[in-house]
Amino acid sequence: MDVKVLNYFIALEDCGHYAPAAKKVYISPQGLSAAIKHLETEVGVPLFNANSGTITLTKYGQVFSTYAHEMVAKTEEVVARISEMKRRQSREISLLSSVGLINFFPDDFIQRFNETNTQGAFVPEVRALPDKECEQWLDNSLCDFALINKPVDLQKYSVLPIMEDNMVAWIRRDNPLADAEHITVADLSNQHLVELATDYKQSVNSERALTERAHDYSIFHVNEMIQILDHVITNGYVGLVVRLHTQIIHDPRVVAKPIEDLKWGFSLCWLASRILSEADTALIKWFSDAVNNGEVLGCAGK
Repeated sequence: MDVKVLNYFIALEDCGHYAPAAKKVYISPQGLSAAIKHLETEVGVPLFNANSGTITLTKYGQVFSTYAHEMVAKTEEVVARISEMKRRQSREISLLSSVGLINFFPDDFIQRFNETNTQGAFVPEVRALPDKECEQWLDNSLCDFALINKPVDLQKYSVLPIMEDNMVAWIRRDNPLADAEHITVADLSNQHLVELATDYKQSVNSERALTERAHDYSIFHVNEMIQILDHVITNGYVGLVVRLHTQIIHDPRVVAKPIEDLKWGFSLCWLASRILSEADTALIKWFSDAVNNGEVLGCAGK
């Protein structure tokens, strides 16, 4: 019996209607209906009641449900074990990066790993996605490792901390804040602020801190770092950024002030349940050595 059809059965059981069930398993409602009818013909009994608005299981369907769930679970377990065996034999490693985080390493960082590690491990490319999507890819085993902004779920993921730093305020020189010796979140009260969209964890964290410790402020969101600088220069907004951007982009019209009580950082993450291969261990050591040897860009004082 085709496991795919068993998944169709479970989807219809869970949803109680053909349209949402079909959407869940990526088939048309007509195709799902035909598959269920074929399954009922195969077992020789009706599995669903369709007399009312919501589709429910018959007494035969209730018995079949137990079998279907067990078979799907066993199949998934077998596939996962085989995939794990193949992965451990393979030297190729899939690495994701939350947007911008791979830029904290030298341009040739991954290339040097591919060329010099003694395990033959290979990272073909580093794809950039928002934090939430990186976590979804990890959760579904669609990638092996990901660079993700803090915080992360430490029960779900194992992590190698890469950076812990303060967020930085970009301030136009005619703003009184530009002359302050120290900046805190409370000092951002009564200011017009600009930051990246809330797809980025650092923006979510900043807004949480502002809600708790500042007042009478406004926040404008943009999609590009250069847009933050433009709003700072043109409109006098205070930009909330990470230190690396203020080190790369220099403009005499603005100053950069660390926000003493607003932290930011990121880690290399992988599933806590993952059994590490020799290639995995080589990649983790490569990132750890980069941290210990000061290769990570954008740190205070660099």
